[in-house]
Amino acid sequence: MKRLSALMSGLRQRASSGARIHEPVVLAVGAGRETCLATLAAASRPSSERLHLRELFREGRRYHLSPTSTGFRLYTDTRRWGSNAGRTNPSAVLTCELAAAGQADAPVTLLRLRTRVRPAHVLASLSFPAFVALLVLASPVDSLWKPLLVIGLLGLALLAQRFDASVQAHAMVEFVRKALDDLPRAEMQRLDVGRGPVVDGNAGFSQAWQRFYAEQTGNNVS
Repeated sequence: MKRLSALMSGLRQRASSGARIHEPVVLAVGAGRETCLATLAAASRPSSERLHLRELFREGRRYHLSPTSTGFRLYTDTRRWGSNAGRTNPSAVLTCELAAAGQADAPVTLLRLRTRVRPAHVLASLSFPAFVALLVLASPVDSLWKPLLVIGLLGLALLAQRFDASVQAHAMVEFVRKALDDLPRAEMQRLDVGRGPVVDGNAGFSQAWQRFYAEQTGNNVS
């Protein structure tokens, strides 16, 4: 049972790692949670009052923000070229966890950004290449090239989908960063030699996050 549990845990970690298209990003802002959400919601709408953000809306790019119980969820899309062509489908999603820190007179909000591929978009992207692959396999012509052609079709479709999702993930992370640049920077305590090693990656992040949160709020976390 333990081996099966370890195997399932490893498979889940690999699937999560495969779906991740951008390294997790942690931001610290010198403002409260509601102020951060309001700033991001306002920045998601193009305005002549925010010309410094105009590069974020190139090629008709738009951002769709949805608050959640722990933070917010963000999608982005662009305009399709052509008359009445509509807009592209979001291939990636950014989720953010918000944590309040600091003091009442000097609030600090910690944001952890994660991006991943949308499974529904992967299936939609593979539907047409899979149909063509089935036609190739069902063709009466016998050839050693048929399996290679099928693998090539599906592989190119996956690469194109992955590239599109990566572009969207990068655009969303940059949007959050630049939109929050209008807010004060958080004054965080400096790390000294006695603090121990810096945690890198996902391993131990939750414990480090709770320890950092306790230091900022003055609460003891076991």
